[in-house]
Amino acid sequence: MWKLSENTKGKGLIANRFISKGTILSKISFNNTSSLKTFQTVQCGINKHFLDSFHSLLNHSCNPNLVIEVTKGETYAIRDIQIGDELGFFYPSTEWIMDKPFKCECGSKNCIRIVEGAYSLPYNVISSLFINKHIRNLYYKNFRNISNRKKYIEKSYLLNTV
Repeated sequence: MWKLSENTKGKGLIANRFISKGTILSKISFNNTSSLKTFQTVQCGINKHFLDSFHSLLNHSCNPNLVIEVTKGETYAIRDIQIGDELGFFYPSTEWIMDKPFKCECGSKNCIRIVEGAYSLPYNVISSLFINKHIRNLYYKNFRNISNRKKYIEKSYLLNTV
């Protein structure tokens, strides 16, 4: 269904056959979760991350063709994917604070420019894309009022608690 691709930006996965909307590409096993966050792990709960060979190769996209839905334990296509398309998901849909923030160069009209986690995104972005329940809960808990935002960000970076 996919193959490894390497280019100037690094490694990723591309479709080697047509993948129709709704196709499940991966069932997630949560047997090996950890509180350790790295640039390759996927956050699947508050202070809970998993790592596997498929998900660690999925790149970020501001116009994703995949969703990782941790409550269902599935990664599936949210639109038709053509042969040669890169497989990608919206990193802030699973990540509260990225281990290694980076500049996005996707070129999408909806590009968020800097990918640093859901905590940094305005409500209109959070509400327009699929966001996992643990991220939505953190967002609403921490940003009921805007004055909490700066305090939370500073505390999280200092303590590396998320």
